Amino acid sequence: MAFPEPPASKSAVRRAGKAIADRAATSEDIELVDQWRAAHGYVLNTFKVWLRDKIKKQSPTAEFAQRLKRRNTVIDKLRRSTPSGTPLIRDVTSMQDFAGCRLIFDSVADLEGFQNFFLSKDSFIKRHT
Repeated sequence: MAFPEPPASKSAVRRAGKAIADRAATSEDIELVDQWRAAHGYVLNTFKVWLRDKIKKQSPTAEFAQRLKRRNTVIDKLRRSTPSGTPLIRDVTSMQDFAGCRLIFDSVADLEGFQNFFLSKDSFIKRHT
């Protein structure tokens, strides 16, 4: 699966995000921010594969759900401001929720077991068996 590359210029993404927030964006600004958003799919997929590997080592069953924030939602978030007009998000490159995932376990016991394993040093040690 091919994932979009992040834009070459992070400062250009910042400027495009500011233009969107100021309601002065061009179609190029929107495409640049959308490319930034879409590039997070690679990280999300990589983390999903890593988490699934950790789950297999513990053997609970878990559903993995993921999402990449939609373009319109990103634009709406950039345009939000306080009642005094101060933007809530000043820099699109520091927006922390472009991508998200969740694990859904069959039981609380499975969740707690995986949590204990995940937080232990064993989850980060590569084992060759």
